[in-house]
Amino acid sequence: CKLIIWAWARDDRGMSNKLFRERETVIAGPSSLKPPQLGAQTKTSEATLESQLGIQNFNERIERWFGSTQQFSDRVIRGWKLCIVDCLTFPYTVFCRQCQVYPHYRVSPSPLAPLRSIIALHHIAHAQGIHAWWRGWNRHMVLQIVHPLVDTLLDRMWGSDGKDSTHLWSIARYLTLRSVLCAITMPLVSYTYLEMVQNTSHRVHTSFMEAALQRPLLLAGTSQQLPFSLLLGPTVLHSVACDAIGHLVRRGLSKFAPGLSSSAPPSNSGPLRTAMLALSTSLCTSFVANTLLYPLQTVLVRLYCQGMPMLVDNVQSGTEVTYVKEISRGLVDCIRVIWEGEGPLGFYKGYSSLLLQYAVQGLLLALLWRLVRMQQRRSRGNQGE
Repeated sequence: CKLIIWAWARDDRGMSNKLFRERETVIAGPSSLKPPQLGAQTKTSEATLESQLGIQNFNERIERWFGSTQQFSDRVIRGWKLCIVDCLTFPYTVFCRQCQVYPHYRVSPSPLAPLRSIIALHHIAHAQGIHAWWRGWNRHMVLQIVHPLVDTLLDRMWGSDGKDSTHLWSIARYLTLRSVLCAITMPLVSYTYLEMVQNTSHRVHTSFMEAALQRPLLLAGTSQQLPFSLLLGPTVLHSVACDAIGHLVRRGLSKFAPGLSSSAPPSNSGPLRTAMLALSTSLCTSFVANTLLYPLQTVLVRLYCQGMPMLVDNVQSGTEVTYVKEISRGLVDCIRVIWEGEGPLGFYKGYSSLLLQYAVQGLLLALLWRLVRMQQRRSRGNQGE
C-alpha cells in the first residue's frame, strides 16, 4: 500500500498499474490468476517463437551430431553417392563401360540415343536377368571404400604441416600423393572394369590374380596387357584433370551464380539448405567433369581391359555376345585406333547412358529441393498465421 501511494504521488500511471497487479497477486495468491485472452498478434508471435525454437533445436542437433554444417554437408554428399550413384543408377555406369569397350560399331548423333540405350538395357535384363545390370557392383563398392581410405592414410602420412610456404611444393606434394594413390588402386580398378563389361551368362571367369596381379609392372614382355607403368600416366592425368575441372566449376558458380554455390551460402540459410546447395554443386561439378573427360575415360577403359579374354554384350541389340580383343601400344596409339576406326564420336560411345544417369539424379535432386522448400513454406505459413 505504501508503494502504491508513493507511485500515485509521482503520477506514474504505468508504474502504478504494474504495482497494483503485483499487489493483487500477493493478496489473492497465484491460483486466482487468469491467463489473458490471446489475440491474433499474440498467436502469431507464439507460432513464430515455436518455429524459431524448432529451427534452433534442429541446428543445435546437427552441430551436436556432426560437429559443423560443413561436416553435415559432406555426410549428405557421401550418402547421396552411396545410395543414388553407386546403387540406384549403377546400371547406367555399367552400360557406359560396355559401350566404351565395344569397338564394332560407329556412333551417329541422334536424339533417340537415350531411348536406344533403354531398349538395349531391357534386352540385356530379359536375356540375362535383372542382376546383369549390377554386374561388378561388389568390386566397385570395394573400390569406393578402399579409395578414400588410402587417400586419407596418405594425407595423414604426408600431409601439410604448415611448412608448405611455396606454391610449387604444394603442387609437387599433391601430384605425388595422386600418383601413389592411383598406383595402389590400379589393380582393383582393372579388375572392376573387367567385371563390368563381361557378359554374365557366357563369360570367361577370371580371378583377381589373373586380371590384375599378374599384369606386368614395368616391362610389357610377351603379354598383351599393358604394364602398370604405361597406365599410371593416363590415370593420374584423369584424376588431376577431374580435380582441376571441379575446382574451376565451383569457382565459376561462386562468381556467376552465388545463390547456387555452396562455398558462399546465404547468411540466413540453415544446415539443410546449405547441404542441398553443396549437393547441387557436387552434381554439377561431376557432370561437367565426366562430360569433358569422357574421351579420356573411354581410352582408359580400353587400355585397362585390353589383352584380357572378354565376352561383351552387343550394345546395339542387347541379345548377342561378341568377343573383344583389341591391342594398342599405349595412350597415343589407342587414340589413333579409335579416331581412324570409329571416328571422333567413337570417344563418346555410351554418353547417352551417362545423360540418363544424370537425368535420374537431377530428377531426384529436384524432388528433394521441392520437399525442403515445402517444409520452409510450412514453417513460414505457421509464422504468418
